[in-house]
Amino acid sequence: MAEKSKFLLATGAVCVLALTACGNGGGGNGGEESPSPTPVVAPDDYTVDTAESTLASATVDGEEVSDVVSLREGMQDSGAQDASSMMAAMMELIDSDPAECKDPVITAVTAGALNGEGVTEHTNDMVGGTGPNDETISVRVMDSRDAADQAVKDLKSSLDDCQEFTLSSMGDGTTVNSSTSSPEVEGAGETLVFSGTGTNEDSTASPDAEGENTFSTSAMSVGNMVVMVVPGTGAAVVGGGSSSPTASPASEDELQSSMSDLAQAFVDGPVEPTESASPGDTASPTASPTES
Repeated sequence: MAEKSKFLLATGAVCVLALTACGNGGGGNGGEESPSPTPVVAPDDYTVDTAESTLASATVDGEEVSDVVSLREGMQDSGAQDASSMMAAMMELIDSDPAECKDPVITAVTAGALNGEGVTEHTNDMVGGTGPNDETISVRVMDSRDAADQAVKDLKSSLDDCQEFTLSSMGDGTTVNSSTSSPEVEGAGETLVFSGTGTNEDSTASPDAEGENTFSTSAMSVGNMVVMVVPGTGAAVVGGGSSSPTASPASEDELQSSMSDLAQAFVDGPVEPTESASPGDTASPTASPTES
């Protein structure tokens, strides 16, 4: 498989195993008792190109984001096209109860690369990369700051309506309970941390798939972008889904730390693309505003 399709396949692998749930938490946004300083915000004129180069220059936990690629370019590979067809077929095998939970859950646990029908229709507007701890990171460029804020609000609202549900495929089902929260992240607008526990019983596919597993994932609006972070344990909600049987989901503090690092990178950006830059390379460290 070509390198450019790695992000799509990585999120697809999570999606096949992804049985997560929705929440009942959420951060408050009550009024301030005293005047607050001007909030730190990211530019709202990012393009897919500047989002890609800025993500490639970003650091999470002190290490550079790697394998950065535009989904628009990745989907031009014949291998990625085959993967797209495969994901659509896999989505047809997955059912949820309630049915309306399938789409937001799949979106959340695959960093927005997939939805309940297969590969997202937003591939032309997205870039993806890998964090130092195997986090899947995606950035979707929106038309405006308000549109990015609304996208995160809508995702959280959908997940809040699914406090307990079941996802099933080929006779195997997982019952999931989860919660959402909205941590404060400097430089971000709307935020979402989505975590919980899935219980698998009487698996017909594999006895090892029985048991209880936990998961976590996050999303935030930054400038005119939606940035999502899915830890490497995102698939652990399905028994056997995690590559390590002792792996634990990222805590909210850990996710918030990753979110803060990424938000800061986009506040400091955009980093202008360079002709020599390629997916996985570090882009120019000089940040300058994008011209309208």
